Amino acid sequence: MVAVRSNSFVQALAVLAASGFVLSSAPAGAQSAAHNGPPLSGAAAFHSYYAQVHGVAPELKDLQDALLADGSSSAAQNSQLLNADYNLRPQDEPMIGILSGTGGSNARWVAGANDYSIGAPVGGGMYNSEGVTSFPPFPRLAAGDGMGAVFFGEPPGGTGDPVIASGHTRGTASIPAGKVVTYYASLAFSSSFCENGIQVARSLDNGFSWNRTRVPNYGASGFATYWDNAFDCSVFNDKEWIAVDNSGGPHDGRVYVTWSGFLSDATGSYQESPIYMVYSDDNASTFSSPMRISGTSAAFCTSHSNALSGASECNENQNSQPQVLPNGDLAVAFENGNGSGFNNGRGQMLATVYSPATNAIRGPYQIAPVVYDGSFDFPFNADGRQTFCNSNFRSGVSGSLGADAAGNLYFAYFDDKKHQGEFITTSGKSIFVGGRSTGYACPAGKSTDADIYVLKSTDGAHTWTDVTPVAGHAGGDQFWPSVAAGGGTVAVLFNDRSYDPANKLVDVTLARSGGGGIWRARRIDAAPSNFDNSFFGTGNFAGDYIDVAVDQTGTWHAVWTCVAPGKNDSDICIRHGGSDN
Repeated sequence: MVAVRSNSFVQALAVLAASGFVLSSAPAGAQSAAHNGPPLSGAAAFHSYYAQVHGVAPELKDLQDALLADGSSSAAQNSQLLNADYNLRPQDEPMIGILSGTGGSNARWVAGANDYSIGAPVGGGMYNSEGVTSFPPFPRLAAGDGMGAVFFGEPPGGTGDPVIASGHTRGTASIPAGKVVTYYASLAFSSSFCENGIQVARSLDNGFSWNRTRVPNYGASGFATYWDNAFDCSVFNDKEWIAVDNSGGPHDGRVYVTWSGFLSDATGSYQESPIYMVYSDDNASTFSSPMRISGTSAAFCTSHSNALSGASECNENQNSQPQVLPNGDLAVAFENGNGSGFNNGRGQMLATVYSPATNAIRGPYQIAPVVYDGSFDFPFNADGRQTFCNSNFRSGVSGSLGADAAGNLYFAYFDDKKHQGEFITTSGKSIFVGGRSTGYACPAGKSTDADIYVLKSTDGAHTWTDVTPVAGHAGGDQFWPSVAAGGGTVAVLFNDRSYDPANKLVDVTLARSGGGGIWRARRIDAAPSNFDNSFFGTGNFAGDYIDVAVDQTGTWHAVWTCVAPGKNDSDICIRHGGSDN
């Protein structure tokens, strides 16, 4: 329940804010409650005040000290290193976008990632094909008291889940139509209070400069959604994704943003997390009103966490992925937990299709009926997050959606079907990996062997066919797939432990085909990564995803989280397809 505060308290906060003082302790009256819905994304779970209030993630001990402590690595850097690395602070969750109209060896690109190198607040780093490293400007968050008064301003405690997309501008009073534009979407949230939102920065010069995003209370620009109630943690906007209409149709240049809206009741208990969508027709300056896009289904969505939900609402979701089709429709894929028998935490993959011509939603359609990522399908680390055997980093299941010029859709995800239900004791409790001294080993007789699955739809997401490359089912764990299509090529990138007989070290595999049929796969990293040494050497976070893009010539461009041998730090590595593609 939200605590009632006097005007004098509000005025005192305003004075502190004007003095540059930022509160870091919990507001009086904050309550902690169990969170039974889908997990929050990585940066949000670690750094947001919402996560503290709802008890959905552990505090990372001494994070602030680690952010403020500088260091350098004596280890030689991998030749594939993308970020300019001057210290032992991590980078993870990379994303790459290819500028419209470029490709092959002449491709111009912008990549983004969580980048802790500037310390606190945690920022999103940007790197481009011209060798620039920069940090798009932080917005100034505005907090309210729940009664309409705005009294506090602070930079975000963190940003996260960076996503890149490229297209052409729509004509406005200040920006001519047809200019090549890059968009950088990310979360922005307070680590001291409850305000949070999703920002979209814009660059017209391949990432050399970016516009300043502003929350509604400061002359809204570039915010897809924003929650400004400082003392009400019942709303958190998480795991955004972005897509640009490059169809050449009437909405060409339109920017779409989707995300998971985590909603709780007055006691702090999880209620639902529908997928929302907004769009912008003025180059991400302003956005439409949010629309629930996850839909309803009497066939697929029959189970709910609370009695307030409608009988067929698909409203317990995470990890949405939008993709604009050649006809201008928007397909959105996501993981859903409303299926029958999913009370052990398993989910299903669904997709809906939005028509801008009619403003209507079709679906949801089922991509995969069961995703084996429940409470007993993977072991847990000491933080209470799902992981793999021989690992400490959290690894929630998510999917990736791509589309080719013919309108065919490709969806990739991973799960642990081979060892489904294995991680439960005889007394019904979850199984945890051992400590660092054991190499985070699972108990004897227990192992993980996660696999990649790739599905294809030729009818606008209605039906799906398995086109998984053989490499996706190799021995050991394969995880965090990204799929993309262009120029007649379909590419799937994923982390791959099949090269290590101990199922410990992480390499990266790129599989490609001419349409999801016959695949050729190869390892593309120069050295394996030991994720035990990621995230300040704690090993408990390495991001949630990696990324591949395919340009108009069919050339692939891959970015991933890597850990150089002997280094207690994670970086971003990059590789481009060449003459051997």
